[in-house]
Amino acid sequence: MSRQRFKTILWVSAESNVQLLQSFRDIAGRLGLVQTQEETEDAMSALLKVKTWLTEAALEDFSSRIEDHRWLLVFDNAEDADLLSHAWPSDAQGSLLITTRNPNLALDPAAGGFQIQPFDEMDGAKFLLKLINLDVDSQIHQHLAKEIAHHLGSLPLALNQIGGFINQRRMPMKDFLPLYKRTAERIDSKKTGITHYEHSISTVWEMSLSRLSGHARSLQQILAFLDPDKVAQEILIEGSQALVLDRPNIEFLKDELDLLDAEEALLQAALINKDSDTGFLSIHRLIQAAVIRRLSSEERAVTFDTVVRLLCWGFPDTFSKDVGHQHQSWENSEKCILHIDQVIKIKAYYSIVPPDPEHYAEVLLRCSWYLYERESYATARIFMQESLENFQNRSSLAFGSAVELLGLIDLDTNFHTKALHSFTQTMEIRKAILGPDDPFIAASLTTLGI
Repeated sequence: MSRQRFKTILWVSAESNVQLLQSFRDIAGRLGLVQTQEETEDAMSALLKVKTWLTEAALEDFSSRIEDHRWLLVFDNAEDADLLSHAWPSDAQGSLLITTRNPNLALDPAAGGFQIQPFDEMDGAKFLLKLINLDVDSQIHQHLAKEIAHHLGSLPLALNQIGGFINQRRMPMKDFLPLYKRTAERIDSKKTGITHYEHSISTVWEMSLSRLSGHARSLQQILAFLDPDKVAQEILIEGSQALVLDRPNIEFLKDELDLLDAEEALLQAALINKDSDTGFLSIHRLIQAAVIRRLSSEERAVTFDTVVRLLCWGFPDTFSKDVGHQHQSWENSEKCILHIDQVIKIKAYYSIVPPDPEHYAEVLLRCSWYLYERESYATARIFMQESLENFQNRSSLAFGSAVELLGLIDLDTNFHTKALHSFTQTMEIRKAILGPDDPFIAASLTTLGI
């Protein structure tokens, strides 16, 4: 669709009835359809006058044998089909465009629609570089811009806002990301875009999020703590079914239909996406940040704990019984591993204190055994350090298993002295709890013999 194709382009803010009527009053004034103050203040009359003008303009174009209808009417941020129906110029022949988060509007009243996706990282980087007037072909500039685009999920609105922020402050691009990581909430709240869009990054989803309630709100909070790109439904359904603690607010996850209903509410608000082939859910990183910021410290801690317990489903218990190798659970573990990494990052970024640090440590231990078996030693070591820092009971079988695993990682990466120290510590813990014939004692003797 080319802008040059249209003689007249009319823009209607359709987010609410007040905004819609005000837009039609403004349009009526610009088209010279109202003359007196009384006419200007009559919003419904202005709406009818504009709709009449659209019909007459289309007839003029037809009589002049102009093939393309020469006006375009844009309904921006339309969410309510009933509200839109009152302003829809049904008898006029022209072009209409709706921007919306409600996919149903693409079917009625619109004749069709498509979902606008974020840029890929390279296109996002080039878009940002053009906004801040830097050389798009410079490798150094591209590298810095791609890092920023990745952090913002390559969302055009966010890149536009950040481009304005950098421009207005004549800020070196290399200095932006460290500052943003420290002060993201404050920067996101600033309306610094290069265009005249009315929302900041902080406010663009505010109305949709504020309308959520019940199951949809609970699901949105859980998804905010998971890896944004690939959430398998099994984590939600089977993870909730495996929960030991009673969590009434997520009981709906156990029922596939209730979960689908909650997803529908979020899909209608364009707060999540869903792959129709795989069923995987995804959520934009900036929406995740907006959701978490709305939570109190207590709500963050509770949601964090809930997500950790859901992810526990993907990893077998490796410390209270000898389960041997875990090949049979690798498929489930693979679905959960990225989400474990995400909750660790969120915990650190938002300074969340786990309500049950012992359980958090045990889940990280289970996850680390999986990583060890997959020979991902570097990541396993990072997870193990986080696990050991959160254990409260340092004489438990779980802590002993954690120390043993750290020793095995050291052994496989040629830190033999450190490994022997860990194996000895594990043996002492197990001897204090278990009988001499227990399989875990035999396992410790084997590792010491290695």
